[in-house]
Amino acid sequence: MSSKVNWQEHPAVVVWSDDWGMNAWAPTEDAYHATRDEELMHTRWSSGSLETPEDLERTYALLAAHHSGDGLPIVFEPYYIVGSPDYDAIRTGEFRHYVDIGFDQGVSQNWDRGDIVAKAREGIERGVWAPQYHGRTHHFSHHRWLQRLRAGEARALRMFAQYMYVCETVSERVPEHEDMAEPERKEWVRGAMSYFIRTFGYPPASVRNSDEAEIAWADHGIGIRVGVSDATGENLTGKHSPAADLWYAGRAIDFEPFNTADKEDILARVQAETEAAWQANRPAFISSHRRNFTAFTDDVDNNFAVWDAYLSWLETQHPTNVFLTMPEVRQLWDSGVSSRRFGNTIVFRNWTKKQQTITCPAQPYEAVADVESAADETSLSVSSGAGKHILDAPQGNYCVTVSTR
Repeated sequence: MSSKVNWQEHPAVVVWSDDWGMNAWAPTEDAYHATRDEELMHTRWSSGSLETPEDLERTYALLAAHHSGDGLPIVFEPYYIVGSPDYDAIRTGEFRHYVDIGFDQGVSQNWDRGDIVAKAREGIERGVWAPQYHGRTHHFSHHRWLQRLRAGEARALRMFAQYMYVCETVSERVPEHEDMAEPERKEWVRGAMSYFIRTFGYPPASVRNSDEAEIAWADHGIGIRVGVSDATGENLTGKHSPAADLWYAGRAIDFEPFNTADKEDILARVQAETEAAWQANRPAFISSHRRNFTAFTDDVDNNFAVWDAYLSWLETQHPTNVFLTMPEVRQLWDSGVSSRRFGNTIVFRNWTKKQQTITCPAQPYEAVADVESAADETSLSVSSGAGKHILDAPQGNYCVTVSTR
């Protein structure tokens, strides 16, 4: 399906970043070193771990040091794992039942990092952090895990003793929804949605997950699936799932500085692929996992430096580039207009050639307090009513501030 937006005229970047909130691989440096001989840990990914408030603040500071071409903060779209095993309850139940902890309630035993939920909410308010849904667990079937534990598999028990749930090797990775019939899959996703909403205050609109649970995701209100390509490698951006009401965003540019020792090589490649995406008339989708921003190893400083260099390149060489979230991309793709809210700020975009009316849900007793625009403000009309904030405007980006009446 063709887009309503000419992305060559509106160069956009969308960064999705998997694995935030995930209680894997190892909870502590001691556990990391104690399990280094496990085959699972023979990968650079295994040195990554759950973020801290300090990791989040450092990431926010990186983003706040740069700006989109519309003057707004750079926004990342982190994809969160929203459940973690309750090891004590699982052990007490003799491995018969899986019990998890919703991210809003905390993390697994031995994984405490401080109040990373409050820090994530702060990033949302600052406009640099726009969480979406990655999964309830990460690349493992809890049914299969419990079977291994009940059978006394030595490797699974060794990892369990370190509060580590990923007991398979990377090559053995099992889909999260493996061994679930559709009713259980829907209930599993329903619980995950509850965890997500209680954590972030809104339901997710987008999912980044390699499993096949599209019906369950769509039934619970998710409308976008990112990182999708078919067996032939065709980019499916703008197409819809044949199984459910899901809009697809296709493959992303791999931006994983921790996986390369050559800063200049990865920068040159990502810069070229960013420009190629715009020339192909689509946004530049970028994938950069949490592993780049927190780890037990000493590559994190370099990873931040590479990201800083990329953002500086965008500002100097492509000053009109704009950072978007996936819900904005879908809105713009379908209609040419969009809205996104963070804190008391609403960003309205009209990327068509004509005057358009754009709406955004309003909370009770809210009204528009101010609107910033580079366009002719005599052409603007902004109002609040019937549960909506309404902007009627010509082509452009508009930053609207709302307040309580």
